[in-house]
Amino acid sequence: MKRFHDAGKTGWITIAMVVLAIIASMVLGMLLPPLFGVNMAQLQADMQAEMQDVISSNDPSAAMSVAMEQARKVSQAQLLPSIVNTAVVTGILGFVMSLFKSDPNDNQYGAAPGGAQDSFV
Repeated sequence: MKRFHDAGKTGWITIAMVVLAIIASMVLGMLLPPLFGVNMAQLQADMQAEMQDVISSNDPSAAMSVAMEQARKVSQAQLLPSIVNTAVVTGILGFVMSLFKSDPNDNQYGAAPGGAQDSFV
């Protein structure tokens, strides 16, 4: 909020930035995995099939082991799309934040950051 106040804007824009980040992350979360060859439906089907086999054996430790192994496979498959998603969302937010230029003078939210710089006038 301090950055928005420095630009002479209300701090409530922070909520808009959070909403923008959530929406961008959700959209990219749907688009990026298929672009990287991650088939979530197939991973889930494989997990379900293996879990059905283990559950019928009534061995809780085997079920836990299979669940952990399947979770590892899913997390490894999602790693690169998640990193790209984070980088893109951070870039989008950074770009939007760069559009708000600081006002070197006092504004309605208080004194200028670091005090007014009149020495170069």
